[in-house]
Formats: sequence, structure tokens, C-alpha cells
Amino acid sequence: MSSEPTKDIRTADTELTGSVIHLRITSRREFLDPVHNLTEQLIAQVGFSEDESYWMVTAVREAVTNALLHGNNEQPGTFVEVEFEMIPDGIRITITDQGEGFDPAALPDPVSKEHLMNSSGRGVYLMQQLMDEVTFDFPAEGGTTLRMVKMLRPAGADKDDG
Repeated sequence: MSSEPTKDIRTADTELTGSVIHLRITSRREFLDPVHNLTEQLIAQVGFSEDESYWMVTAVREAVTNALLHGNNEQPGTFVEVEFEMIPDGIRITITDQGEGFDPAALPDPVSKEHLMNSSGRGVYLMQQLMDEVTFDFPAEGGTTLRMVKMLRPAGADKDDG
């Protein structure tokens, strides 16, 4: 009997479940590429398809960019924390900045006619479309904590199947 995953169902390596990788980066753009590269490697370890991996890396890059640029305003002495937690059959990614926070409900609809041609303002929308769960918390001490979860699903299944 083979220890290979079946072609129909991909499964996370159970030895990874419970593993947590925590990064703390200064609020500088040059750290985007190393975070991007680490994200790619970790997602590949969990077992996501190449297509899912691409879109998940996009969501993480958007989130870290927002934390650096909009949350912390690239202020010297501020940090962005990125945590990758391997959960059963998926991954949870938490990104925390030290900014003033914001109201996600107050963001303009990026697909509305009046905002469709804007060159920015789609990050949160993209994250919500690309990940299974996206939540925001605003701790009393300040900052924003964003949590995104993506679950493995049967090969060929789309987001609405489960």
C-alpha cells in the first residue's frame, strides 16, 4: 500500500500540524520579498495546488503590504508580525501591525462602477475572495490583527463546494 496521497484528495502532512512559524519584520518594503518567498515554501509544504498557492501568496503579500504601508505607514521603529500556523488540513496566517486600525466596513466597494478603475484599494477584497476565512481584530493597545485561513479541499473542488 502506497503512502502517497490519493489523486482525489490532498492531505497536509500530519507532522506539520501544530507547527508555528513567527516572523517579526521592521516596517520596510524590502522585507516583502523574503516574506513572499517563505510563504511560497510553507504553502507548498502543506500540500496546496500550484494555483491555490499562487493566490494564497498574493493574499499574504497584499496583507503584509497593507500592514507596512497603511497600518504602520513605514514608520521607523514599527514592526509587522507574520505568523503561519499549520492546522489540520490547512493553514492559518496572522498578520499584526502597530497602526491606528481602520473600519473594514467603511472601505469602498472596489468593484463598484465608481471605483472600478482605481489603481489601488482592492487588497482586502482580494484577501476575502482568495481565502476561506478573513477576520480583523483591533486590540485595545492599538494595531490591527488580520487572520486568514485556507483549507485543503479535494482536487478540482472550488471555494463554493465546501
